[in-house]
Amino acid sequence: MLQHARMYGYREKELDVTRLFVTSIVEERFRLINESEQALREVIEKYPNEEYRGILIGADLDATRRNVLNLNNIGAYTGGKQVFPKRPVYERSEIEALTRSLDQILDSIYPTSVSKPFQTTIEQAIELVKLTRSDPTGSGLWDDSMIITALETLKKDAKYGNIAFLIVRRDRHLTRKENDSNWNLRAVLAQGELELAKDINPGYPTLYMYRQAGAKSEGWDGIPFWIPVIVFPDGRYALMFNIEQS
Repeated sequence: MLQHARMYGYREKELDVTRLFVTSIVEERFRLINESEQALREVIEKYPNEEYRGILIGADLDATRRNVLNLNNIGAYTGGKQVFPKRPVYERSEIEALTRSLDQILDSIYPTSVSKPFQTTIEQAIELVKLTRSDPTGSGLWDDSMIITALETLKKDAKYGNIAFLIVRRDRHLTRKENDSNWNLRAVLAQGELELAKDINPGYPTLYMYRQAGAKSEGWDGIPFWIPVIVFPDGRYALMFNIEQS
């Protein structure tokens, strides 16, 4: 990727007629690295004169072992940014029991009469995320296991005191093209709802749970399902992981 990037800097005048042909796997890797780098740049620009902290997460990571952590394949979750599965699992056989469990839990702690952020624990947020599923072939930085590991890392930090906030929205109607094998969601949160997390950040992580109607007419499997969105607490840090292990 670093070598290919030279063409965009040194040959900017020819950019309009430049084409790059790579496999879909390499393209997705480039996309993940670019998203992570842009997020890191934003953190540095926001706090140009303050200490910056990189936190390595994931199983058996050791920054001194190049064979485990390839510095050219680093992904990062940064403060204040939202992350969500671009390709949530929605098939009835996979999600029906999970939807039933989430309905029961969320109806008891966040009834339909509630609309404001609800204080909960990071531990509870982890348990809710564990009851969702995403397709690993989707684009973006969401990875079920890495998201959980990131939340577990925050839970251990005394700064956050195992506090998280929960926002639940029901009867949502995102759509997908039924025969599009390369579909990915571009957005999940409704307009203005990211501001709810900003009101309680930079203090704590926020988990949004969005219940989709899942109608077949909208490209799904005729059964409701939940999509999680994580907004990490704002700050001078990044939770960094090896993309190859995600």
